[in-house]
Amino acid sequence: SPPLPAARAPASPPLPAAGAPASPPLPAAAAPASPPLPAAVAPASPPLPTAAAPASPALPAAQATAPVPEAPAVAAAVAAAPAAAPSTAAPTALPSAPMLTEGGGEMVPEFGAEQDFSTEPLESRLSSKDLNRRCSAYAELSGLMSGGTDGAAAAFELLKTSIDICLAEALPKGQDSALSALSVYLEHCPDVASADVLPLVRRLIEHKSIDKPKMQQLVPPIVVLITEHCECPAVVGEISACLGELENAKKKTAGFLKKQ
Repeated sequence: SPPLPAARAPASPPLPAAGAPASPPLPAAAAPASPPLPAAVAPASPPLPTAAAPASPALPAAQATAPVPEAPAVAAAVAAAPAAAPSTAAPTALPSAPMLTEGGGEMVPEFGAEQDFSTEPLESRLSSKDLNRRCSAYAELSGLMSGGTDGAAAAFELLKTSIDICLAEALPKGQDSALSALSVYLEHCPDVASADVLPLVRRLIEHKSIDKPKMQQLVPPIVVLITEHCECPAVVGEISACLGELENAKKKTAGFLKKQ
């Protein structure tokens, strides 16, 4: 049998392309018109006055330097100048020396101007409360004792009876003058008795100002001079006994304070 023809599918009409359905365009949403805002106007401030710089005075024009006059002209100008009148102002008074008190005595100048008391008797000056008068007496006695004059014997006797006054000096100036005179007495007096000068060792060591530099400087030479008039063992024994008593007194005082 003859071959049958192939079956053909019926041709279908072409489908339209898949597309979104066309919708009519919507009108654009218009924003409601707002009335325009008024611009912020800054408050008008009054204009500031312009600071005017103070007018400076005009500087004078630089003047030419005057020529230096010649030497004869300068000399003539100096000669023609009136002489300065002498000053009539009173001189300024200098401050007085500082006043120091001497144990219960009057106010005395420690470094005042030197005064002349030579017209006053030595006895009255030694017993005076004025430090300068006593120092002048010590100096005069030292000169008389070391000079070997006719008044040396009276000076030795006067100082011998005034040793208590010498040791009672409380100020450095008085101690210097008094102990210097005592040294001259021990060095030049021809008839010094050992019994009279040996007790001076204890009195000097027990002096209330022995801890002061001035007394520590003046006392050792006097102790050496006393040793020349006394036997050395006697002087050493006096010093040892005095120091031992002072040490015992110190221990007693320390023990008493410890008990308290």
